[in-house]
Order: sequence, then structure tokens, then C-alpha cells
Amino acid sequence: MGISYLQTDMASEKLHRKTIAATVNQMLRGITNQVIPVTLSAVDVFTVVADPWYTAGGTQRPRITPSTALILVPIHINCVGDAIFYQTAIVGQITVAHNARSVANRDYFGILVGI
Repeated sequence: MGISYLQTDMASEKLHRKTIAATVNQMLRGITNQVIPVTLSAVDVFTVVADPWYTAGGTQRPRITPSTALILVPIHINCVGDAIFYQTAIVGQITVAHNARSVANRDYFGILVGI
């Protein structure tokens, strides 16, 4: 269960309080769903990372905006030797510039940080 945006007005006040309490409890446990899987392209020098939750025109607000930073945490030994140069973000996606290496499994956890 992930944290989604809460409605500001609900028919049932009791349900509203329970929803707010569940969301706050998840945040206190560190469950904010701000981590996405990232695999760097082996042949290109750019990798586009799209927010799997966001679709243009949908009801979910984007987690990635122009002021979002992406912190990459390697989860595979093949990430040794990767060089991340810069990132540019638009609504719903971040483009990461990196070196091209013909190595598979260049997997990271991408932590989204709004700044």
C-alpha cells in the first residue's frame, strides 16, 4: 500500500480521519514510495527514468517535477565504474546522462527528492 494524495473533503469524517492516520503512520515507518527502480542503458549515454505512477492527464500528481533530484543507490556489483554526469527533469520523467558501458545489470534504486 502506497501513500497517495488525500482528498480534502470526504463524505465520512470517520473514514477521512482513518485515511489520514494510515498515511501518517506509513510516513513515520519510512514508507513514502519515493524509490523507483533504475537500470542504466548499456549502449546509450542517456537513460530516461519515467515515474511508473504518473500518466499525463491522470488523477495522480507527479512525483517527478523540474525541481526533483534523483539519488542513485547501486544494487549490483556491475555498477562499479558508472559515471553519472547530470540529470534533467520534466514533469513525470528524469533523463540521466552517464557513461556507456557494455555491462548488463546496471541496476539502481532511484530515490526521488523534491527540492
